[in-house]
Amino acid sequence: MSVCPQCSAPNDATARFCNQCGSALAATASPVRPSYTPKHLAERILTQRAALRGEKKRVTVLFCDIKGSTKLAQQAGAEAWHGILDRFFALLSNAVHRYEGTVNQYTGDGIMALFGAPLALEDHAQRACFAALEMQAELRRFADELRLSQGLNLTLRVGLNSGEVIVGAIGDDLRMDYTAQGHTVNLAARMEHICEPGHVYLSSDTARQVRGYFTLRSLGRMQVDGVDAPVEVFDLEGPGQHKTRLDRSLARGDSPFVGRESETGALLRAMDTVRRGQGQVVAVVGEAGIGKSRLCHELIPLCVAQGFEVHRATGVPYASALPLHPIRTLALSRLGLSSYHNPADIRRLIAGTFLLEHPEHAADLPAVFDFLGAGAPQEPGSGQGSLSQSRLFELLAQFLPCPRAEAADPTQPDKPLLLLIEDLHFLDAASEDFLHLLARSVRDHRTLVLLNYRPDYHDSGLAAQLDARIE
Repeated sequence: MSVCPQCSAPNDATARFCNQCGSALAATASPVRPSYTPKHLAERILTQRAALRGEKKRVTVLFCDIKGSTKLAQQAGAEAWHGILDRFFALLSNAVHRYEGTVNQYTGDGIMALFGAPLALEDHAQRACFAALEMQAELRRFADELRLSQGLNLTLRVGLNSGEVIVGAIGDDLRMDYTAQGHTVNLAARMEHICEPGHVYLSSDTARQVRGYFTLRSLGRMQVDGVDAPVEVFDLEGPGQHKTRLDRSLARGDSPFVGRESETGALLRAMDTVRRGQGQVVAVVGEAGIGKSRLCHELIPLCVAQGFEVHRATGVPYASALPLHPIRTLALSRLGLSSYHNPADIRRLIAGTFLLEHPEHAADLPAVFDFLGAGAPQEPGSGQGSLSQSRLFELLAQFLPCPRAEAADPTQPDKPLLLLIEDLHFLDAASEDFLHLLARSVRDHRTLVLLNYRPDYHDSGLAAQLDARIE
């Protein structure tokens, strides 16, 4: 199939003129993009395809498109619009694939994507929301470029809904034939149609699954085409306070923490050792759901009461798409920031904090900015290219266990630190390499590195550096 450069209507691949507006297609048509599925996702999909035929899957469906694309195409011209769409679809696809979703369909000016099929994802609704927010953020940056260079005002609208679809046959060429018809898909499309440009609208089914993980604003009940009863609609505003299921569960009202006296005692002994000036690396190991995170959670107020400064991060199931994610989170927390700060603010605050504590590393700042996702685009020489990964790791491993310069008192010992890193079984290889360095560097500091993971996770290099293993 091909897309008309004037009105963006889909046409048969052999058509010479658009079936909607009559414009010539032969020389200027833009092909509908195939499913540019990354290799690591394609291999997993093809491995599982035999078990997927005709299977019902609970998924989150994402629809997005450009607002007013026909007018924008006319303003830009056929050739320029072709290039804009190439960049546009690349941004959308990258966001979907980063969170292990699959692009099910490319429309003339948008996409339909599924999270949870054909790859089963327990947290499909959360991943779809992360992808939608990333799409909007990337599109805003692209739109700023277009506004300055061509005077075009590009805006994106995104709609999400969660429910059941049926996965059809998947061929060797990775063509995914989803029979994703019916209410689930239709309502997702309606969410997109009623969405204000620059926003992400969620149905109540999706909102129910992500509440707490994201900040939602209820827009009330709206009448949408094809649905008899009014539908409650939510605006996805950004990340929420909860990072894990334990956070969400505790927010609803935690049950009393009982037992675990021996495990708690072992952690308290490690804390005492750290306060005396000897860094410790401790691992809490157990099967899923046994209470590893709860035990670590209960230690945090005890650490705070004893004067510890606490920073925490967690591995994510889509680590292959977000390498070094927990390390980046830990570094931002140590700097008093989050990944959702404006990049310019991150650069300014990092420069102040980092140079105050390590003025000798001023030349390394561009690499640190880039690693923390706040690199300045106007500085082509910036980034990790000017600093090797091993050198960057050494720098961060020295920085994380150190006390804050402004809190240092020559007459008092350094303030102890707790660096909590959870779910190591989701870590990527680069993050594991960094932990080896961090485990060695804490020995000279009043720092407790607390880890937790499942028994099937093995890292012989890290295991050899543990001071205690709690099971």
